[in-house]
Amino acid sequence: LMHFLIGLLVQASSGLAKSKRASESKFDYSDITVELCTVDGLVKESTQCAPNGYYFIPVYDKGSFIVRVKGPKGWSWKPETVPVVIDQNGCNGNADINFQFTGFTVSGKIVGAVGGKSCSKDGGPSGVKVELLSDLDELVASALTSSTGGYAFVNIIPG
Repeated sequence: LMHFLIGLLVQASSGLAKSKRASESKFDYSDITVELCTVDGLVKESTQCAPNGYYFIPVYDKGSFIVRVKGPKGWSWKPETVPVVIDQNGCNGNADINFQFTGFTVSGKIVGAVGGKSCSKDGGPSGVKVELLSDLDELVASALTSSTGGYAFVNIIPG
């Protein structure tokens, strides 16, 4: 029985790494799971990262698959999934598959006055522009509220 190992690394993007203070501990990646899935999304193998971001997935079948990374809610990744082909040459020609942790999601909801005309029964006003500003009043990100008043800024670097 022949098997292959997919070698993987999860690491912080350069922008995220620069945002960390020297006094802060290193990122711990042990809450991150990596999955080997069929092309239609069924999970074949799953493993957790070591605290330093390394992990390996054993693969026993040849074919086309997808590798995806899953972290704590609100963590952003680049890429989120990688297509892989397992053949006699290994996985994608034995190339490592690396994921970058790029930031966090900041989300919330705008709610209106009870009975206000701008709000649905499920929440707040839709189409309202919400801006995330730095402490120097520089625009970091903007979003429009959903039909229930929700908004989210993704891929935000701490600051």
